Amino acid sequence: MARKTEGTTTRKKNSSPPTEAVAAQPVPAKATPEVGAEVRTPEVRSNVTPINVAPAKPVAKKPQSANIDGTNLDEEIRRRAYELFLQRNGAPGDPAADWIVAEREVRARRASKESALAASQGS
Repeated sequence: MARKTEGTTTRKKNSSPPTEAVAAQPVPAKATPEVGAEVRTPEVRSNVTPINVAPAKPVAKKPQSANIDGTNLDEEIRRRAYELFLQRNGAPGDPAADWIVAEREVRARRASKESALAASQGS
C-alpha cells in the first residue's frame, strides 16, 4: 500500500506505476518520396526453390487427315453424327454416342475405299 508523506509517494514493490494521462501526440504522416528519388521495394524471400521450367513450346496442330476425295475426317464424322441426329427427328439423344457411331461408320467406309483403291492399283 502507498503511504503519502509531504509530497512524496512510497510504493510497494511489484505494484504497477501510477497511471497518468498522456496527451495525444500527432501521428507522423507517411513520407512520400521526392520526385526523381529512387524508390526501393522490399526484397521478397521465399523458402521455395524455383524450378527451372523451359518456356512453353507452341503446340503443333495435328495434320488433318484427308480422305481419298480430299474431305477432312473430323468434318466427315461431324456430318454423319448430324445426320444421325436428324434421323431421330431432333429428338433428345446422346451426342457422344452419335459421334462414336458416326466415327465407326466413316472409318470403316474409308478403310474399304482405301483397300479397294490399293487392290485396283496393285492389279
